[in-house]
This record gives sequence, structure tokens and C-alpha cells, in this order.
Amino acid sequence: MPFREACKRAGITGVRVHDLRRTFGSWGVMSGQSIYSVQKLLGHRDLAVTESTYAHLSNDSLLGASEGMVTLLDEAEAAVARKREEEKRRAAG
Repeated sequence: MPFREACKRAGITGVRVHDLRRTFGSWGVMSGQSIYSVQKLLGHRDLAVTESTYAHLSNDSLLGASEGMVTLLDEAEAAVARKREEEKRRAAG
């Protein structure tokens, strides 16, 4: 069944096959896939095409990754502080 026919039957309007392709590429980059992987999956011969279209989306992924690392570091710092307090209590008690 052609794409337009499927959209019509599903009641979907204003969507093109190219929109799905762009969404696929965007979600790939935003989920942390390398720009090279997205290039290959989309069949771009020139990496510059992929970069100019999708690279800006990786910044959000980097922000999420850095926030995750900050959380891990905060948790590790808290664990070290708890261990030090526990050692002080043992030494004093």
C-alpha cells in the first residue's frame, strides 16, 4: 500500500515519507548514536550532509550525558562522605 494511501486510511495528514526519514535521523543522533552511524543508516555519501542536518541535535544529548555524569559524581561524593562519617564514629566510639 502506498504511503499516502496508508496515511489516508489512518487519518494522518500533513506527513511525508521524508518527515519520517528526518525523524529517524534526529532520534538516532539524540539517542547518542554517532553521526557516522546515522550517515550510514540514512545512506548519505557525504558526512557533511548528515552533519549539517543533524549534528546540532547531539548537543542536547551531550547535555543529558553530562547531567548524568554530574549525578553519578554527586552520588559518589555523598557515599564517600557517609563512609568518612561512619569511620569517625567507629574511631570515636
